Formats: sequence, structure tokens, C-alpha cells
Amino acid sequence: MLRPNAEWYWFFDEEQGKLCTDMGDMVFVSPYSKRHIVFTDAKVMLSIDDLNLYTHFYNALEDALALPEPLCVQMALNALALKKFNKPSGPKSWFFEVDGGVPPGDLDHIVCLQSIEQQGIFLIVDKWQETSVVMLLSETMQLNGGKKIKQFESLNVLNDRLSLFLLPEVQQENYKIS
Repeated sequence: MLRPNAEWYWFFDEEQGKLCTDMGDMVFVSPYSKRHIVFTDAKVMLSIDDLNLYTHFYNALEDALALPEPLCVQMALNALALKKFNKPSGPKSWFFEVDGGVPPGDLDHIVCLQSIEQQGIFLIVDKWQETSVVMLLSETMQLNGGKKIKQFESLNVLNDRLSLFLLPEVQQENYKIS
């Protein structure tokens, strides 16, 4: 696992139009533009809580999906960016079928959402009593009406649409490093 450290910081790269993380010897470029996030400072240091949450997300992804390290790092950093800077939006639950929901608890639940077109695998990055913000882990997901979402996009959905991800094995070709 890429070990986080207290020197890491967030910044918005105006040239690329994306939120980035400076990790000292390299820069991670997230897929998030100002349209998706609320970021007003020139530079934001990652707090101890941020670093712990990154590790928590990384471990949850690695344990549940057995993906290569670079992909787990990318997913964990994107989840952390959403947790910290996601622009609030209303639930988009109408795209998904009602399911049993997931038990209350940690943010690291890997969950599934089922549209009339297909099932997608998501990570819960923020959770409240009635809704959760989830990030798509699958490469893409077809929603109703021709709408498609891409890997790492987030949605706010009602918790009764979520089902726990319980598949014993995942084919790694369903996930790609973007």
C-alpha cells in the first residue's frame, strides 16, 4: 500500500481543471472538476483523519475486491476526495430498484445498485440516516433512459436502494485504472 504521510496536500490544477493530491514524489490527478467538488483554497493539507480514512478505504477495497495496489490507491484517493470535497446533490434514487438496504455502520461498505439496465458496484463514501453518497467502482454503469455513469462518479441515493456486495470472487477486468 502506498503509505500516506502528513506532507500530502490537495490543490486544484487550473490547467487540467482537476483536483489533485501532491504526494511529494508524485501528483495524483483525480477525475473531479469544479463542477463536482467544492474547493476554494489554494492548498489544503491532508489531516490525520484524512490519512486514516484513506487507509480505511484502501484496506476495505483491498479486502473486498482483491484488486492490484495501484487501483486500490486510485479508488481510495478518489473516495477520500469525494468525502472531503463532494458538492452536495439531491438523491438520484429513481434510477435504481428498491433493495433491502445495508446495515448502519462504517463508510467502507462495498455495495451494489441495480438499475433496469445492469448492476453496478459502489463504495459508500458518506452515509446518513436516509441516504448515502456512493462512488462507482465498476468501469461504467448504464442507467435508465440512455444515461450512463463512469467509474469514480458519485451519486446520492436512498439507503433502501443499496445491497451489500457479497460475491466471492471479482473478475479484475471489470475494473481498470483510468
